[in-house]
Amino acid sequence: METSGAKRRRISLACSACRTRKSRCDGARPKCSACNDLSFNCVYVQSPSSANAIIGKDYLSSIEERLKLVEQNVSALQASQARPRRRLAFADEAESDDSCHESLQGVSGVWHESPKNRTGGNSQEVVTLEDETDGIGGVIFGVEQDCGFFGPSSNIALNRHICRAAAQLSCTVQCWSNTSENESQRLQSEIGVMYASRPSSPSGHRVARKGTRSQNKHLTDICSLPSEERTCELISQYFQDTGLLFPYIHEGSFWETYENMRSSNFRRMRRSWLGLLNMVMALATSTTINAESSAETRARESNVYYKRAMALCEKQMMRGTSLEIVQFLLLMGQYLQGTQRSVETWTIHGLAVKAALQLGLHSSKASKHLSPLIQEYRKRTWYGCVVLDRTLSMTFGRPAAIPDDYVIIDLPCYIDAGGASEPAEPRHEASVQFFNATIALYKIMWNVIKTSYDGNLGSDRHMSVVDNISRILQLEQQLVDWERQLPPVLALRDAAEIPPSPPAIDHVVSSLEKFRIILTLRHHNLRVLLHRPILVGLLDIKGNDSSQSGPQNSGFVQQIGSNSILICANSSTEIISLISTIVTSTGERRTWLGAWWFSLYYTFNAALVLFATILVIRTQNGSGSAFLSSSISVDDLQRSLVSAGMTLRQLDTRNRMIDRCAAYVEKIVMVLNMSFATPSSTMALVPLTNIPATANAQPGLSGDGNYTLNSDIFQTFPPAVETDASPLGMDLGEFMFEGDLEFWNQLVSTAATARGTNKVSEVNPASIHDNGEPLAE
Repeated sequence: METSGAKRRRISLACSACRTRKSRCDGARPKCSACNDLSFNCVYVQSPSSANAIIGKDYLSSIEERLKLVEQNVSALQASQARPRRRLAFADEAESDDSCHESLQGVSGVWHESPKNRTGGNSQEVVTLEDETDGIGGVIFGVEQDCGFFGPSSNIALNRHICRAAAQLSCTVQCWSNTSENESQRLQSEIGVMYASRPSSPSGHRVARKGTRSQNKHLTDICSLPSEERTCELISQYFQDTGLLFPYIHEGSFWETYENMRSSNFRRMRRSWLGLLNMVMALATSTTINAESSAETRARESNVYYKRAMALCEKQMMRGTSLEIVQFLLLMGQYLQGTQRSVETWTIHGLAVKAALQLGLHSSKASKHLSPLIQEYRKRTWYGCVVLDRTLSMTFGRPAAIPDDYVIIDLPCYIDAGGASEPAEPRHEASVQFFNATIALYKIMWNVIKTSYDGNLGSDRHMSVVDNISRILQLEQQLVDWERQLPPVLALRDAAEIPPSPPAIDHVVSSLEKFRIILTLRHHNLRVLLHRPILVGLLDIKGNDSSQSGPQNSGFVQQIGSNSILICANSSTEIISLISTIVTSTGERRTWLGAWWFSLYYTFNAALVLFATILVIRTQNGSGSAFLSSSISVDDLQRSLVSAGMTLRQLDTRNRMIDRCAAYVEKIVMVLNMSFATPSSTMALVPLTNIPATANAQPGLSGDGNYTLNSDIFQTFPPAVETDASPLGMDLGEFMFEGDLEFWNQLVSTAATARGTNKVSEVNPASIHDNGEPLAE
């Protein structure tokens, strides 16, 4: 008889069903084989008196694994709770837990690094910048090409016409302007499109900055604020300056939110509001010009606030689902106009407009269910988008993002202090009147761009001179009506009426004077923009433009367009004179110009118009020549042009953008005196003793009114504050092409060679006759 080699396994406990049937149970769990075959309910009941229970190894192993997993989770939870919590803190706030790793100290931009960062501690909320390669250098990106269009209303377009006319009027530069190696510059000059290539990685510039970036990347920790005193100072500064010019953020509510969050130790706050706070501080820092800090210092500090704001609201700004985000984007767009990322303004503004439309800010019906205060500030925010839209359309020469048909809601109104509204101060009421006057003026700007510049579409359509003059007269009447409807407290100012050293005045009167001066500058700038197409038409004739060439056409345009040229010259001269009067002032009056980049734009544009006017008058012919000669003094225009360069030098200190534009103006003054002067003309250097000296004079124009001509004038500027902008974000983006600088350098060099000299020495005013002609040797 055969027996099985396997011994029957003894089990410690049989299931209840097998016990009842008195059958063998194999002890399988969760169901024994017998119960499984018979479809019985298999239940194991342990006897309370059993002491020899045997537990299987598999079961014990599973329990141990589960226990190990629980222990790991508990350890991780304990570790996360033990880690110091990060919170917002002021720079001068002492914290024993070192919860904020980095902070900005005061206004000097001094940073301190905690030991945790030195030892490689975790920092989760730090702005990091994308490098061109991965961590091991395995990915190398190729050359990127950026492109930007600058249409007919832009300074770049005006520069294009001026360069073409200067090249044709100066026989010394025709050979240069037609060389094949400059074909790309000539082409982009013709079509108004700027191309710029980013270098392939790793570029030398980025490699040189790699160490600095790795050392300083913690400087943009979003969990920091400047000192509490500095924070309050910047908030107050904003609402006393930019907040009055663009009153779409309610001051009382902003301060209330700030105090509530400060009292709660900044434990609970909205990222959108904190981003808005950082942009308020960035704009206040950037717009404030004082003797204690240079533009470079202000740029470093404001750039920290800007990067924090970007890191805080990077996702929110793409969604655009709150009023705070629209206001945040508007402030960012204004701030970027004064940085070396100025072209990014266009993209940020597009986000602001789309977010405003998404929230229904353009519709009064969408706000009916809200409180009167919120309705009012939604309305103001929408008009803030409209004003910035018109400004960027003009400066960049691009079609507006908001058609005039979309602007149908009522104008903003002053809310009397009866509850949570703004304080009952006269300057707040005047601020709303100023804002409404700006809105009405920029509605005319829309009409000007649409009528005289074909909406900046860059089309090939040409308007006849007669039609152009007719439309200009209609728009000029709109400007006259606008000025007539201004409240008496906002009446436009004349530069000659402003005393050089006014007595001390209170803040309300100072604010009213600031509103009047800024409105005056905007009005004159718009008049120049309105009449500029006539001046450009004459420039194109002088430059042998095929569409308008011919002596008969030239004389006809001069005859009927001479009044427009006179208006351009007078308004440009008034802009330069007004800004010059303010920048030479001290005290609170020095702040009457608002943001410095607007003053830069107005002055630079006025200088270009004066230069173009001089070119036209110097080469005039036909029946309009007598009127221009009798109405416009070329010597006065040149004095204003020189004053423009000196005014720009005094506008700010160590400001690379301003210095480049000032040098550009000085360069075209050199061109006038070297290339277009004749022995019998008064275009030789005139005495400049009436122009004040400036302590910030750079090579090119000395403080005593003498010229020190330097062919390397554009190579004398300090390096820009580090940014990661596209080449299209260069500081010249709204003013000129980089190739324009080379054009004038070549023109000066060629003119000097034609005169038989390689160096142009200083010209002493004492060696010039009263009529402006040099003394014979």
